[in-house]
Amino acid sequence: MAMEQEYLDFFSFQARWNGDKTAIYDYDTGAQYTYREMDARADRLARFLVHRLGLKRGSCAAICARNSIAHYDMFYVSWKTGITITTYNHMLKPEEIAQLMEQERPEALLYDAAQEDRVEEWAKLPYLKALAVLHGSPSKAGVWEYDALLAQDLPPLPPVRPDPEDCMMYIHTGGSTGLPKASKMSYRAVVSNCISEIISFGLSYRDVGYQFLPLFHTGGWNVINLPLLFCGGKMVLKRDLDPGEILRLLQQERVTVGVSVPTIYAILAEHPDFASADLSALRWLIVGAAPVRQKTLEKYLSRGIKICNSFGMTEAGPNNLSLPMDMTGVEDLRKRWNSVGKPLCLNEVQIVDEDGAPVAPGEAGELCFRGPLLFSGYLNQEEETRNVWHDGWLHTGDIARQDSDGYLYVVGRKKNMIIVGGENIFPVEIEECITQFDGVREACVYGVPDDYWGEVPHALVVAGDGPVSPEALEAHLRRHLSGAKRPREIHFVDSIPRSSVGKVDYQKIRELVKQLKEDHHE
Repeated sequence: MAMEQEYLDFFSFQARWNGDKTAIYDYDTGAQYTYREMDARADRLARFLVHRLGLKRGSCAAICARNSIAHYDMFYVSWKTGITITTYNHMLKPEEIAQLMEQERPEALLYDAAQEDRVEEWAKLPYLKALAVLHGSPSKAGVWEYDALLAQDLPPLPPVRPDPEDCMMYIHTGGSTGLPKASKMSYRAVVSNCISEIISFGLSYRDVGYQFLPLFHTGGWNVINLPLLFCGGKMVLKRDLDPGEILRLLQQERVTVGVSVPTIYAILAEHPDFASADLSALRWLIVGAAPVRQKTLEKYLSRGIKICNSFGMTEAGPNNLSLPMDMTGVEDLRKRWNSVGKPLCLNEVQIVDEDGAPVAPGEAGELCFRGPLLFSGYLNQEEETRNVWHDGWLHTGDIARQDSDGYLYVVGRKKNMIIVGGENIFPVEIEECITQFDGVREACVYGVPDDYWGEVPHALVVAGDGPVSPEALEAHLRRHLSGAKRPREIHFVDSIPRSSVGKVDYQKIRELVKQLKEDHHE
């Protein structure tokens, strides 16, 4: 049985195979953790959770903190015990986190010192057996200090063999409206995603990744991060997103691969050190959460840095579409800058019409996935789960088309489609036209009800370093867009409201526009 468990614990393989190799480098503290040390840390945490608290296969343990080594400890614990892990967005409001916790009922919670004001309420939860603070000392009696927790002298664990279909982690959807849903990710899905990325991207023990994204999000966990740990690579961890420090880190640590959101790539490219930073070790960068604009991509491509848009969603794995980066040259990336690429290994794709029938090549329809990467449904939300599954296919709600060479292009969200006098308009095309205008950094197009047309597009625009002439921008749009696609109103703003993972927050946009109009009428 012990031999069986050792074999099935895929992520502990590296501790046995090449245990002295660095797995995680915590840039903020300077600590380097080898694969053998990671295995030992997880073993001590697992003993505490099982022997002290009585957690078992199927129990839930949680973290609410900025990225930390404890996130990785907890991940490895799941493989040793069958305990389901979940990570909360520490930037959510207390009542939002409370709703998620009530849904998932974690029996242990790790948090960082910045969350101390919430401890009193958390301590009252009947299902929570222990609280532990990271990076600080407890402010309340009965709360563990994390390093002291790991120092407990407890007996070895009994072997546990999780089923491939057991839920390994709850990952919260990064949607643009409403409370996130908890997607149930099985051991099967997590391993399949790792295998898919390793094969598709050619990841290996030689690669170094930088953790751009938060570990409360699927991109932070499952894009590059876990696949690299699966194959023996190295991840660099840093908590604050200081662009100058990130550029120095990329150079100093010889980072080879990375994934981030458009806003971060734009900020890095605009930093004065970008042009001189030695980024020659980078094999490629991929863009997640939303498409990055052509102007930002060009700043990287002009330096010979491979970068491309990709596509994925929490429920689908999440890394599903990308250009074949190692086999694609800079000129081809420039040519296909607005493509999200082709399906990665183990991803089956189809594009369907409103009746669920596959569309002809080149036609737009809803993007659907099938394969072993897919999630196991939303926790306690059976109807929502049924709504996205049809005949074994996961329906994404995204509208896409595929060209004759097999490359896919996402043209918009089904629910964000604007129907102007019966014509289907997708915001992406309009946004790209706006951002092509000199001096515009970002744009967001959204639909507004109209008595005559049904809906019409409006836009938020963020200028770059200097002012943008509204008249000149409108003339640019008249030259390049049909009348149905031209925004009826354009509001210049300091920034586009986004979620903590970089997605446009349409609920906040509606609130912002309402406030702008009220201010205008005062």
